[in-house]
Amino acid sequence: MYQTLPTTIDHFLNDVLTETLRATKLNHFTDNYDPIRTLIDRADNSNVFKAGNHGFFYCWFFQNIEKIFSAYQMLEDEDSKRLYLYLISFRMAGHLSVRLPVQFRQGEIDEFIELEGVQQSDYQIEGSLGKLKHVDFNYYDERYRGDFYGLEYYLIRKQYYYKNGLVDISPSKGDVVIGGVHVLEIVRLYFPIQSVQMVRYGHLIRLKNTAI
Repeated sequence: MYQTLPTTIDHFLNDVLTETLRATKLNHFTDNYDPIRTLIDRADNSNVFKAGNHGFFYCWFFQNIEKIFSAYQMLEDEDSKRLYLYLISFRMAGHLSVRLPVQFRQGEIDEFIELEGVQQSDYQIEGSLGKLKHVDFNYYDERYRGDFYGLEYYLIRKQYYYKNGLVDISPSKGDVVIGGVHVLEIVRLYFPIQSVQMVRYGHLIRLKNTAI
C-alpha cells in the first residue's frame, strides 16, 4: 500500500479511497488483531467486519478531508506520512483488511508476558475487556504491582513513546502527558511510576482517536 505518496488533496483523496477499497476487497488477515482489544463485551470480534464502525470513518474522512490533508502536509518525513495513510485506511477498512507497517519482536513480547506473570485478580470487577488481572514483577529495576489488564502496551510496545531518526518523544520526569483515555486506567498508574504527570481528558475527546 501507498508505494507513492500523494502531494495534492485530490491525489490524497483518490489514493486513500483506492488503497482502502483494494485492501477491503483483496485482504482477509486472520492474525492481525490484538486478542485483548478485540475481546469486547466478552465476545470474540477477531473475525468480525463491523460495517457500521467503518462506515462512520468513511463519513469522518469525507467530512474532514481538508483538515486531514492539512495534518498530512505537516508531517516531514515519508515514513510518517505513509504511516498516517495506513492509519486512516485501518480505521476505514479494519484489521481484517489493513496491516499496519509497525514491527515488534514477538520473542521479546513473549518473554515479557512470561515475566509479567499475569494472574486472576481478587477484585470482582469486570468490564468490556473482561476481568481485571493481577501482576507483581520487576522490570528494569522498577517494581510493578497492581490489578488491571496488563502493561505490555506501555513497557514493550512503548505507547506514548516514539523514536525515528532525530525525533525522540520520550516522556520523562517533570513532563505532562495529556491522555484521551476513557476506559483503561492503567495509564494513570503507569505514568506516576515513571514520575510523569498524567492529565486525563477522557470525557472531552471521546472520538475513538479520530481527533487530529
